[in-house]
Amino acid sequence: MGSELKSRIIGSMTPLFAVTAQRSPAGEVVAGYDAVDLRAIARRYRVRDLGAVAHPSSRDELAASVELLGR
Repeated sequence: MGSELKSRIIGSMTPLFAVTAQRSPAGEVVAGYDAVDLRAIARRYRVRDLGAVAHPSSRDELAASVELLGR
């Protein structure tokens, strides 16, 4: 089977991309490759740490998106 693995953590959105958010921000994120506690971490470090739990094949692309956006 030629299934392609794709991370659900993305670095950018199209103009009509739907975004949903909980009433309170996420504190702990658990993914198939790692887990991270985002509570009490500055926003710019949350971006870095959230990228660390993405699928390994997506991490470089996410890091490049963060650099491009200047975050």
